[in-house]
Amino acid sequence: MKPLPMIDDPVNGPVPTNWDEMTSVMKAALEPDDIEFLKEHGAICTHHTFGMWIRNNWGLWRKESPLHQWFVNECGLGHADDMSGCLLEWLDDYVSGDEFDLQKKAAHYHAYWNKMGINPQTQEKW
Repeated sequence: MKPLPMIDDPVNGPVPTNWDEMTSVMKAALEPDDIEFLKEHGAICTHHTFGMWIRNNWGLWRKESPLHQWFVNECGLGHADDMSGCLLEWLDDYVSGDEFDLQKKAAHYHAYWNKMGINPQTQEKW
């Protein structure tokens, strides 16, 4: 399995601060090879590569970052893996031409954390 070409540097500008900026950056960064890779393997296989790049370089682990705050305020998600997971699943739907429902995906993560007895927004025990 080859890495996505965009893993090295998908953004040559400011860090996105919200969902629309994130998806715009991704749409602009995708090359035909990236799209074929995603169609064949799925974006989830990039969780530890591209997903980690997003979490680390777009500030998803830092509670004070604008993008982290956007996810907390708009989706009720406080865990960086959930945030990057939303983008990776959006990528799968985008390349396959399917609609992605961010609020439905956020609800999936909410259910998981609630079952674990953890507030999905703060990541603290209830």
